[in-house]
Amino acid sequence: MIYLTDIFFIVTRLPKLIPVCVCVCLCVYLISDYSQDGPQQQIVALLGDDVHLPCVLETPVDVSNMLLEWKKTDPAPGFIYVWDKKEENIKFKLPSYMGRTSLSFDKLKHGDISLTLSQVQLPDQGLYRCFVPELGQKSFIDLVVASTPVIKVMSNVSSRVVLQCESAGWYPEPELLWLDGEGNLPSAGPTETLRGPDDLYTVSSRVTVEKRHSNNITSLGSLGTIKDVTAAVSETRDKLQDILREEWTNISLTVTEEDVLLSPPEPKTRAGFLKYSHEITLDPNTANTRLLLSDGNRKVTRMKQQQSYSDHPDRFTGCYQVLSRESLTGRCYWEVEWRGRGVGVAVAYKNISRAGSRDECVFGYNDKSWALCCYTTSYKFQHNNVQTVLSGPQSSRVGVYLDHRAGILSFYSVSETMTLLHRVQTTFTQPLYVGLYLWDGGATADLCEQIRVTCEKFISKQFPLDPKVSKGSNDHKHNQTIIQQF
Repeated sequence: MIYLTDIFFIVTRLPKLIPVCVCVCLCVYLISDYSQDGPQQQIVALLGDDVHLPCVLETPVDVSNMLLEWKKTDPAPGFIYVWDKKEENIKFKLPSYMGRTSLSFDKLKHGDISLTLSQVQLPDQGLYRCFVPELGQKSFIDLVVASTPVIKVMSNVSSRVVLQCESAGWYPEPELLWLDGEGNLPSAGPTETLRGPDDLYTVSSRVTVEKRHSNNITSLGSLGTIKDVTAAVSETRDKLQDILREEWTNISLTVTEEDVLLSPPEPKTRAGFLKYSHEITLDPNTANTRLLLSDGNRKVTRMKQQQSYSDHPDRFTGCYQVLSRESLTGRCYWEVEWRGRGVGVAVAYKNISRAGSRDECVFGYNDKSWALCCYTTSYKFQHNNVQTVLSGPQSSRVGVYLDHRAGILSFYSVSETMTLLHRVQTTFTQPLYVGLYLWDGGATADLCEQIRVTCEKFISKQFPLDPKVSKGSNDHKHNQTIIQQF
């Protein structure tokens, strides 16, 4: 038997003297015997987010030239990603997974076949198989899809506050508990459980607390027994407090009454930005046929001759642009080195048109994309066909900072110093993808390889229950920062 634990955090900063409340969904799974002839792991993903499905060979082997299969085995079986002859084969791919799955070519060379599944949906829940036929090796991932637990202020009268914690999309039925700052169980109302037509559960519970600065309330939802939860809480209470103090920037903050998302301030130095750097590769299936990808799909060059790309529904046909494989939903930073008379550095939604008029598909000419147009003597920002001429030092390198949940998008000129060119404050309704547009022949744009740091994600991560783990251990972190060289 193997216990897997995931912890979801929502920290609710309430106004005035209302207590600071923490809703923690502690999910304890018990994996018993299973019939598959391969290792199995259970992963919890939040609805609408991206999830990493791990599959790594015990012995590092270059599998980039092998047939690789990712298949959903239950329910609604079918292939979600097939790698064949050094490219994706979409012939038998389930339609609902089109444009939402990706592998890292560089990692395949080291036996890492892990898959990224973007924009997780409720039907994605189920069992997945990673299989290398040539080696006869396979592993299984049991994906559980759930919503982030949310605390709401239901009543704020006199010296007492009534709070409600709710979480949806669970299977099997979870249990929910409240804890105060000392780890005690306050008196709470009965847990309400609803089972939807999709057989997934929604649970909610209310508790009344006193208005005190020191009053901390925790809501726990568990797929194990109450005994399992209370035992886990006794071991993790101190660690939770450490995380809330030391890892504040890794937690999604919500002001419940106004439903306004707060975010840590934008970094002031390049070193600060690099903490949010994200390794990004370009998706060959989206590249216009006049664009050549190289350097591990990190560099794009505008060519005079058409490239021998296969037909693909995601390919841009009416404009010389390309999108990234990876979607961005947290706080991220990346840099682009460019050459030529004109290059567009953009972010866009996945559903931007691939063909049609300029207003439909070109970055910056519609409401599905935001673009910085870089010229040899000037800059211009464009969104929804509205242009803003910018001033700033000319540089061949542009830095882009994105705080998706806060709706912040910033462009910087990068040289010996960083100069802000333009900042956007808006609301992003979908995951974003990096976009590049090349105006003239011979122009190039390179997603800088030397900064490789994991992009912060607002999703759960396995949490260690070992009491010997020190407070400063990297195991407490939502993201481990690995800056190679810059």
